[in-house]
Amino acid sequence: MYSIQQAIDTLAQYAVRPRLFARTPVLFWDDPYISQQMLAAHLDPSHDAASRRSETIEQSVAWMITHLGLQPGMRLLDLGCGPGLYCRRFAQAGLAVTGIDYSRRSIAYAASDAQAHNLPIIYHYQNYLDIAYEAEFDVICLIWCDFCALTDDERSQLLPRICRALKPGGVFIFDIFTLGYLVGLAETRHWEIQSHGGFWSPDPYIELRQVFLYPGTDTDVTQHLILTAGDTVTAYHIWNRSFSPGSLAPLLASVDLQIESYWSDLAGTPWGDGATMMGVIARK
Repeated sequence: MYSIQQAIDTLAQYAVRPRLFARTPVLFWDDPYISQQMLAAHLDPSHDAASRRSETIEQSVAWMITHLGLQPGMRLLDLGCGPGLYCRRFAQAGLAVTGIDYSRRSIAYAASDAQAHNLPIIYHYQNYLDIAYEAEFDVICLIWCDFCALTDDERSQLLPRICRALKPGGVFIFDIFTLGYLVGLAETRHWEIQSHGGFWSPDPYIELRQVFLYPGTDTDVTQHLILTAGDTVTAYHIWNRSFSPGSLAPLLASVDLQIESYWSDLAGTPWGDGATMMGVIARK
């Protein structure tokens, strides 16, 4: 068991701001236990914690199909598709859909759901940073601000692959956090006890949650420290990079993607300067 001094020394290591974009070694979205909690969060219609509420998904899919003029038979790739909530709806509209996710549990659920609805959706368990398609898709989606959770190096790896995967004139549609999201965001620390286990572990644990800001980079990280009875401390980093139209446009243009329009969400709400999120349509 830890002595008080050992606990202080251990926690002091984590009390400092992590190196910018430092990844933790645990892929929590594919952890056998945590991925089960993630799937439950995806499927919970009462909140937007993992996937958005069902009615929001319905509105977004309907708007994207109408606004982009998508027709049955067009090919769509959903990156980070989770349990296939968007894929199913796109496929029901007649699109030829492929979904990719790095959670075995989510992909297994999505494949089972597609079979139950008799939908010919193709699902792959894969890191979407490694896609290697060539001019195959009319539309590529990256939904619920996954773009912001990537490191700069990961975005630099992914964007050329997205462009290559799109057909000429194809569309990359995604959403991001804006600089408005950062307004009022402060560095904080919070702790709580899960005496019967919780999201991060089935065993009792203490969670220390810290938010760190990185001035001049438009980046923040939420660090979750999980202390269990086995005297282990596991750190999980959830990064977020916020963007403005001005900072996003040259990044996309560097891989021959041009911003066609941007919105306050992916359901067609007109853009407002105070919006904390932005839906982006970029065309090859």
